[in-house]
Amino acid sequence: MLFMSRMMTDNETIEMTGAQQYSQYKGFMYGRDFVDSTSLDSWGRRKTCITAIDALCGLEEAQFEIRLMIRSFNMELNKAFCGFLPHKRELWKLDNGAEAGQTEVTELASEENEIGPSRSREESSEVDRRKVSSSWCSVHQVQSRVATCNWASGAFGGNLDLKSLLQWIASSEVFSSLSSFGDPLAKRLQEVIEWVVEEGWSVSEL
Repeated sequence: MLFMSRMMTDNETIEMTGAQQYSQYKGFMYGRDFVDSTSLDSWGRRKTCITAIDALCGLEEAQFEIRLMIRSFNMELNKAFCGFLPHKRELWKLDNGAEAGQTEVTELASEENEIGPSRSREESSEVDRRKVSSSWCSVHQVQSRVATCNWASGAFGGNLDLKSLLQWIASSEVFSSLSSFGDPLAKRLQEVIEWVVEEGWSVSEL
């Protein structure tokens, strides 16, 4: 059950754990019955997570004005980071003690339509996650990819290229891949990512 809550602040998200798929679909319509075989956590919930992250609305052309762009970009970057971030701090703090913002951005894992960490970084972070003791929200210990469906780029009037870059930065910081589902935009973003990685920029520098 989803309880109504007060308006979220800039660093808050609403998380729904254990969502289960009951039907296949055609567009936005019912297709046929579906049996969800996703494994369960220790609480008997599906190892899935839906996170509500509210975007800024109605920016349109104003989002490209420098002062507004910096302010809105930082607000939505923080919001995406909070939404993509696993609960336990140990899961995203680096072994060398580096804090958030010092993570090196990593290459695109394009073979599976994913944008985010390279395979080596993903594997190393998974080893770190296994070191963490099990908790009531153990589903977050195996979080590997994020799907946002062009968050903030539809009715909210956000620029698709800008929002894609924003989400890539946030997903890099929490060692998650960003699913592109074969969207043509991923090819353009790939070119930007390759240039950024070649330059060796960190998340904070971006």
